[in-house]
Amino acid sequence: MAEIFSKKTGLKVYPVRKMFRHPLYPFMLADVDFFIDFPDGSKGILECKTTNYNCMVTERDLDKWANDSTPVNYEYQGRHYMAVMNIDKMYFACLYGNNENEFFIRCMERDLDIEEDLIAEEEFFWTENVGKGVEPPYTEKPDLVLESIRKHCGPADKDADAVKLDRKYLASIEKYMALKEQKAQHEGEAKKLDEKMKEAYAEIVEKMGTSCTGVLRNGSEEYVVSYNPAYRTGIDKKGLERLKVQHPDVYDDYVNTTESRRFSVKVKGAA
Repeated sequence: MAEIFSKKTGLKVYPVRKMFRHPLYPFMLADVDFFIDFPDGSKGILECKTTNYNCMVTERDLDKWANDSTPVNYEYQGRHYMAVMNIDKMYFACLYGNNENEFFIRCMERDLDIEEDLIAEEEFFWTENVGKGVEPPYTEKPDLVLESIRKHCGPADKDADAVKLDRKYLASIEKYMALKEQKAQHEGEAKKLDEKMKEAYAEIVEKMGTSCTGVLRNGSEEYVVSYNPAYRTGIDKKGLERLKVQHPDVYDDYVNTTESRRFSVKVKGAA
């Protein structure tokens, strides 16, 4: 990737296999991919990234490079590196295919105002969380947090002993149960509305018969009604059991098991 970048830009790039540290903030480190020599004698940074348009991985997909933009996580990595190295310009090179024509180049210049805020955030995290050994709060979407926890902890163990929870988790449990009750109330209302909607369009479906489209004109307005089929191909549980017995080699090749876990709370009376 560095060779492709050098070929496309005419700039000299080279690696320095060292870990660098900010002179004023020792917790700020930089492991730079490559350095750049510019014709005016100044230096820059080159960071190499990869993505794949056939496999959109979180934080590494083509959409985040669209319109000459740079994924925000890479942007802050770059600004961190420029602060550590006291360098004013850097490039990102992203290979998103299998040849040098499927290649992004993005340039970013130093912004001291953003950098000041970034250093303040890093310093706060280092002193208040790392230095004090305090885990930071979760800030990502809940599904991402739960998936991260699942990967970190590993597969479920049904034979593991029950974990004794501290009273500090009581507020979270009570909040969960209150939200669950609130959700059930809304789902009940939604189900009633759904039934009323079906009552409203049942006679229209009967009139349409096997047709998937109906048209009603009312003066200058035209209502287009669609009643399209949806097909899903799959194997039911009994079919899978027969496949496993009759064709175990095929079953092993095409059937995989994934783990998902369901959270629930049951309240038991005091003994």
